[in-house]
Amino acid sequence: MQSNNSGEHTIPGLGIKCKLVNDEDSLDSMLNTLLPNTAMINVDLEGIDLTREGQICLMQIHGANTDRVYIIDFIGFNPFTTLNGRLKTLLETTAVTKVFFDPRNDAAALSHQFNVHLKNVICLQLAEVADCRS
Repeated sequence: MQSNNSGEHTIPGLGIKCKLVNDEDSLDSMLNTLLPNTAMINVDLEGIDLTREGQICLMQIHGANTDRVYIIDFIGFNPFTTLNGRLKTLLETTAVTKVFFDPRNDAAALSHQFNVHLKNVICLQLAEVADCRS
């Protein structure tokens, strides 16, 4: 992986840039890039026993019209307590489609731990099942 001074890394051969979001400035930069320009985001959460009580460790967000994956670090930073709830707004707005693969545990963790209620979600797992049956 190649990196630059802004904390951004590029995966060789794929042209995908990864940006670590671990403070208010990097979260603000991510939201300023995504909110006005993105109708769809791809989202995934990782954690320890990720359920209602399990710990969220990181969230990955990719804007459908960008070449960047944002990796939000939940270990040392709570992204829902800053910037007037703009991340919560992004996840709850119906104006942006959120694409997940089996969002059940992700949605439960966000709802019970951060009072975030996902809206306008597409589940790729269900889409695949529906496609196989047609």
